[in-house]
Amino acid sequence: MIVLKHLILLVLMVITSVLAQENKIQKIVYFEESEEIVRVKASENFIYARIYDRDIHQQTAILYDKDGNELFHKTDSDRKHIVFIKTIESLNIFIVIYQGYEGAIENIPDLIHAYHLKTGNLLWTSNSNGQLYGSSPDNRYLIPMKTPAEDRPGRLEIINLTDGTKTVPDLSTVAQPAVWLDNDRIIFAVREKGINEKYANSEYAKKDNELRNLSQQSHKIHRQLKKGEISQEEFDEQYDEIKSKRLSAVKSLKEYGNPRARKYKSKPRRNIEKGFKVVVYNFKTDNIEQEKSLTNEAGENILFEDLGNMGFCHVDQDNIYLFGRIKKTITTEPKTYFLTMNKNLIKEKELKLNSILTTAKIIDGENVYLNVIDWSDNKQKIINLKTGQYLLQEDFLNQNPKYKDVKFTGNPLGNSIINIEKKFTFNNETRSLKVFKSE
Repeated sequence: MIVLKHLILLVLMVITSVLAQENKIQKIVYFEESEEIVRVKASENFIYARIYDRDIHQQTAILYDKDGNELFHKTDSDRKHIVFIKTIESLNIFIVIYQGYEGAIENIPDLIHAYHLKTGNLLWTSNSNGQLYGSSPDNRYLIPMKTPAEDRPGRLEIINLTDGTKTVPDLSTVAQPAVWLDNDRIIFAVREKGINEKYANSEYAKKDNELRNLSQQSHKIHRQLKKGEISQEEFDEQYDEIKSKRLSAVKSLKEYGNPRARKYKSKPRRNIEKGFKVVVYNFKTDNIEQEKSLTNEAGENILFEDLGNMGFCHVDQDNIYLFGRIKKTITTEPKTYFLTMNKNLIKEKELKLNSILTTAKIIDGENVYLNVIDWSDNKQKIINLKTGQYLLQEDFLNQNPKYKDVKFTGNPLGNSIINIEKKFTFNNETRSLKVFKSE
């Protein structure tokens, strides 16, 4: 009898909870059968969504007011996918970034459009190349946070969100992945390379450097002839001498393989990977303020697979959180490092796990969590970035029941923060978006 009473009470509580939630619904938006809800986010007065139509393979950006009334929607006929949407209420704009592509003749960059929040009119356009984008904390600037997956070149560009103008720092390296440290500073990662000692001390290096110098001399006299600094007779004399030396150098290099080939069978590599380092760049002063190599607890340089397999999970007022997958070797399995550094780039924590895939980031007040898939057992787990605690998703939800309705999807490197405020929920099975009443 007591068990029955408890069961009835539990059922009544569930019904009451469902009814209470239903009473909070302001509006339900339904989509077509061919449409899939990719992402929904909210700002103070707006809700915005990315919708994918499977029939025409086209993504659409839709802007709603806070009550769920559609204000306008945007697509681009030449670009099927959208990589970033965001409302910037302080500037009265809705940013939509349409994905570029690798063209047969030339690469097509991402197209950045800024629409007026109320009218939907196009205010300005710009372009860049990035797989992810992030706005500065004050929402005045935008940067590509990661290079595109294709062969489109990626570089650090700072886009002014007031008019779309770009600032391109004069950096000698591909500065990505990148993330905002504050309103003025950007932190990014670069691959460190060095001269291979075996190369530097080899006979091959002497001949290789001789060939490089001769090529530079050839370019120099061609420029001098074009500018009229030397006569045709002087050019012919110097060119014949350079040509003779080049043929001799090439002949001596043939024992190491074809010097024009991309891969040499027996020559030592000129450059080797030393590791990765993080750099703090102030774009307002155009100055690199700090840089530091990434090392593990043993003081060894961490060799990630590549820049595409590392990124910055999160930045707060105290720390920088980054992760990267290290290379698999004959003796080691691939692992994933999670590193916590303070703003002086001094490492505070290190967590080394089985190779994993990060799928979502949750920010709830001071708590920051990553949802990951552990490839060793194919189970979803939750990492608390602040504490380093690592739990099965099921155990985490049992300890934190308020997250049980959270959809663990999104990209942890971008601004894809999971919705905790409950301004809306969406369901692709019913193809619906529920907008809750403003409190």
